[in-house]
Amino acid sequence: MTKRLYLISYNFIPSARADGINRGYLCQALNKNNWDISVVTTANPQRLLMTYQEDETLWSILPDSVKIHRIWAFNPVGLGELLYLSRAFVCPHQYWAETVKRESENIFTKPGILYAVIPPISNALIGLAVKRRYSFPLVLDFRDEYLNVEMIHRYSIERKRFERLERRLVKAADLIITATDGIQSILMERYGFSERQVHVIYNGYGEVPENFEKTCNDDTLRIIYMGTIGRFQQPDVLCRAFRLLMSRHPELIGRLTVDFYGPENYYVKRFLKKELGKGINYYGYLPLMKMLAQLREADVGFTSIAYDALSYMLPSKVFYYIAYEKPVIAAVPQGVLSSLIEKHQIGISMPPFDVEALYHHLYLLIKDPTLIKRMKQNLSKIKAEYSVFTQAQRLSGLLEPIAPI
Repeated sequence: MTKRLYLISYNFIPSARADGINRGYLCQALNKNNWDISVVTTANPQRLLMTYQEDETLWSILPDSVKIHRIWAFNPVGLGELLYLSRAFVCPHQYWAETVKRESENIFTKPGILYAVIPPISNALIGLAVKRRYSFPLVLDFRDEYLNVEMIHRYSIERKRFERLERRLVKAADLIITATDGIQSILMERYGFSERQVHVIYNGYGEVPENFEKTCNDDTLRIIYMGTIGRFQQPDVLCRAFRLLMSRHPELIGRLTVDFYGPENYYVKRFLKKELGKGINYYGYLPLMKMLAQLREADVGFTSIAYDALSYMLPSKVFYYIAYEKPVIAAVPQGVLSSLIEKHQIGISMPPFDVEALYHHLYLLIKDPTLIKRMKQNLSKIKAEYSVFTQAQRLSGLLEPIAPI
């Protein structure tokens, strides 16, 4: 029996966003589990609402056998995004979704699982339409919570509209996957599901070189932040803790460096850059492999989540910190990530914007190197669980029972 899967993902390689990278590694890992994969994605990504970067080196992770359907859609001057902002569309990629639906008979030519990644919701709308037409099984993969995040940009009076939309999609699904335990809990509470109906599959990390130890060993503590820098993260709290540390302990000047890597955007220009100075650097965007080379030389990985409403999140960068055995410093609300750190003792977490607590922990990490050593030992013990290949084996076991014969 051929195990066939149609991955419906608006963002895909060469998109350098986490969803492009994660979907590429998912294809690689499922391919190792003998899945025949076709990707349905866009040929002309919209760039009005988000910073878009391409990383051509990502093609190296994609098996040659993976088929890609790049669908071009009418969208002059970001019209779809403007209609979304004006509340006429439920998704900025609706033009693309309608085009895919019209061309479905040329794309979904053989029975297979429809694997729709959320967000954007257009992926799921395509999956629902194709399921109704061909009766293929539909899997919804919530890489982010949809309803509450959507309502950040909406008036409360609109909630019913989006509740009905999500409920219609969820009821039609043959299997529901989530990226974190937090999203799983939200859906279980919202729809009365059990844990046997909603399954957690982490994004995980891709291939890691055998030798990833630092080549530079001195007494400087190097902290790295990699990925999106914006109002939902607000990682510049680390800069304020850095300056507080240096003002109270000037003898530590030169013993700590903070390096930020991520696409330049409004937040970077308006907020982060004014926090830069001696020991605090911003290097812009780097392709994944070059970024991981910089991660190798770090001692600690930093991440942040600015809002309690996002406590269900587990940022993709954290999996690479785990893979490279870099203890995680997290300025985050109590939630999925703080619980993961506490459970495995692989880092330190404190509330967002708690500069005093962050300063205190930075001081301890510099003064007591054994803290990092113990955390690295714990990371070494648990990291295999968070490999994308481990996660894909679990996912494959969930998919096989519903695969069309």
